[in-house]
Amino acid sequence: MEEDQYVERGPAGRPQPSGDLFRVLEDRYGIRSSGETPDLGGSSSLNLLVWDNERRYVMRVYRPWMTVDRLAAMQAARRLLADAGIPCALPISTGDGASWTTAGDHLVEVEPHVEADGKMDTWARLEAGLPLLGRIHSELRSYGTTAAGRRAPAANSIAPANLVPGVLRGTQR
Repeated sequence: MEEDQYVERGPAGRPQPSGDLFRVLEDRYGIRSSGETPDLGGSSSLNLLVWDNERRYVMRVYRPWMTVDRLAAMQAARRLLADAGIPCALPISTGDGASWTTAGDHLVEVEPHVEADGKMDTWARLEAGLPLLGRIHSELRSYGTTAAGRRAPAANSIAPANLVPGVLRGTQR
């Protein structure tokens, strides 16, 4: 993907639940979703809570601009973190052993659903969570990812070279 290429964000163009998605879930993962499938939110991907009997999963459906190379880099980073003992949900394999599949022009991955008892919305929770964030950064520091892994098409972060100018622009607003 070109560095300056525009990618669609926000609610418009976000994938939507469909019968085709649930057929992919059943055909590729052997998961027959039972009951409602709440949308867990997300600005760039559709994240559905699905369950098959007693097991709960997150089915993540990416926008068309997500590339196989980027998804592979993200999954490799999650595996690295899990191998380091950092709690991290890993993708569930399809019936033929792949860590992702497609539905139309969307990449799809499924992972176990992890219950959470709250958000990082208090000082106490931030204080408890920041050491884990530090461990994540320490582990990823040595991760030699690909160009696709380093540069997100629609990032919610800023390149180090743009940090100071970006902060200055933000504080001036």
